[in-house]
Amino acid sequence: MSEQTTPTDNTDTVQAQEATPQVEQKPQTYSAKYVSDLRQEAANYRVQLRDAEASRRELEDQLAALASGKSQAEAASKAVQADFDRVVTAIQAGVPHDHVFAFAKTLQGSNAEEFAAHAEELKSMFGFSAAPAAATDRSQGLSSGSTSADPASMFAAFVNSQLAK
Repeated sequence: MSEQTTPTDNTDTVQAQEATPQVEQKPQTYSAKYVSDLRQEAANYRVQLRDAEASRRELEDQLAALASGKSQAEAASKAVQADFDRVVTAIQAGVPHDHVFAFAKTLQGSNAEEFAAHAEELKSMFGFSAAPAAATDRSQGLSSGSTSADPASMFAAFVNSQLAK
């Protein structure tokens, strides 16, 4: 008995359908020119995007190259400054002028104070003194008893000594 349908259920749905006005669904249509223009505009934006990305990549490469160049320049500048500090320290330490560069190459440290401390250590080790060497008279002891230090008389004495042999 439960198989019977109630007539009120069918009548309600029919009445609801009749009460709702039927709206015809028309697909919206656009003109071919309008669609073509939209597609062209989208294509232009895609091209602009590709160009912008390529430009961005180029600029990133340039930035990386500049950053690398800057770091190399800074490293070179630090190396030159360290060499300069070494030479100045060697000169200030009173190293003889013919040994300044060799002495500067041996200095170890990372700043002027460390170079100065190492320079003092090396000076004491190698015996460099700030005082000039004592002057020597090279003519002492060369004479053979004669009082004349004339080069001509010295040459004559030499020739005579050679002939006498």
